[in-house]
Amino acid sequence: MGTNQHMRRILALTLAMLMALTLLSGCGKKKADAAAPVVFVHGYSGWGSYDAKYERTPYWGLTTANIGNDLNEQGYVARMASVGPDSSAWDRACELYAQITGTLTDYGAAHSAACGHNRYGTDYAGRPLIEGFTWDVEHPIHLVGHSFGGVTIRLLLDFLVDGREAEVAATGEATSPLFTGGHTGYVKSISIIAAPSNGTTAVYADGNDASSAISNGESGNFNANVVREFDNALNDMTVDRACAINRELQLQADVYYFCYYGAQSVDAISPTLKALAGFMASYVGQSPGSFTAAGETFYVPSQTLDVSWQPNDGMVNAVSAYCPYHLDDSGARIYDAHRDVTGAESFQPGVWNIFPEYSWSHLDFIGGINGSVQAEDLRYFYRELVKRALTPQNQ
Repeated sequence: MGTNQHMRRILALTLAMLMALTLLSGCGKKKADAAAPVVFVHGYSGWGSYDAKYERTPYWGLTTANIGNDLNEQGYVARMASVGPDSSAWDRACELYAQITGTLTDYGAAHSAACGHNRYGTDYAGRPLIEGFTWDVEHPIHLVGHSFGGVTIRLLLDFLVDGREAEVAATGEATSPLFTGGHTGYVKSISIIAAPSNGTTAVYADGNDASSAISNGESGNFNANVVREFDNALNDMTVDRACAINRELQLQADVYYFCYYGAQSVDAISPTLKALAGFMASYVGQSPGSFTAAGETFYVPSQTLDVSWQPNDGMVNAVSAYCPYHLDDSGARIYDAHRDVTGAESFQPGVWNIFPEYSWSHLDFIGGINGSVQAEDLRYFYRELVKRALTPQNQ
């Protein structure tokens, strides 16, 4: 083979290799850009990207960092929902669905009639949470909820999969797809952070003035208008009501569930949460054994709220944030399937993968006030959370 022919062959091979590398690089970039969206849902008294104040102070990061911006810069598709700050888990789930789908909020005819409010709410047509996104089994999402946002996203998933028969019976073919069920595969993972899955004793503070206790603990304003017929977040966060909600929610075999929670001593916690943390750290009592929802009173086994309920993060009891449970007819706890993990292993679908307790307060998980946690620690926490959700089998 002559020298020129040999050189041409080497050049051809080199160009082929460069083209292959370019294609591989392009495929990698395409995969990152096409990552399934991660939708973040704030807690009680919170706010999201539809709210004007989010630009000034993002709920996800507060004064420490802008978590949404950081994740998007990392190549993820992170979006921050804006659901009712003090609305019930039901109403919030409906609002979240409307934002993701870019449609009119439909609270359900049966639910709305029972709770005394309008069936329809804000219309998100033309301004969906995720631009250019079609939500279906081929294009699923990941859900992340802090505090009461954790209850919200669990209920949304249950609506999608199981629907609600009362809504279908009330409106037939005019029923929102949210309530018809059968939408398995629309959600790939659920991550809850400091969630009051089993309620919180904070609602028993200040002589049972739950609205005052919660509003003073977290920096929001309580809206008395949403108290109508007990269709509000505070009612859903009572121990009896929370555990009754849990009884309705089934773990899905194809969904990855992650749980993050924390606790802090009263001495270490921030001044913002100190009073409420102190109350919770000394409270013992008995749950009423009943709750009112949709205009009807339901009776359930009463729970003894003993010293095991005292460790808390300033807003939520550690025993509540650890793992959802419900009660059987005799009052015995039935925990959701769960396993304790370290974060280094592969994760299992259909069970709660629970991480070790953080020494963070309720607000630390979203950045705290005036840098209660370091910015790099907060960014690392959420980068790892999202990475686990997107690649649960490749840790």
